[in-house]
Amino acid sequence: MAMPWEHHHQIVVESYSARRAGSKSEVRLRPVAGQMFPTDMNVQWSRKLRNAHAVGTKFRIWVKESDIKGGEAFLQSPWQWPYEVVQD
Repeated sequence: MAMPWEHHHQIVVESYSARRAGSKSEVRLRPVAGQMFPTDMNVQWSRKLRNAHAVGTKFRIWVKESDIKGGEAFLQSPWQWPYEVVQD
């Protein structure tokens, strides 16, 4: 049986503050430097979970690369999947 995170990669991401035009959210996620994805790549994840932690918090999550919205590639992670807060 296939695992639900098949074809996904586990990486560490960090939250940061940046409001984008047309967006309701100010807290964003990006991959931490030194991993397989560039640090300027957007990460789509639960707004509730992003806002429940201080800006600058690092999380270990499962992500999959996507361009489903017809624009730049981004990373996405289902909010239901387990995550871990990473301590420096």
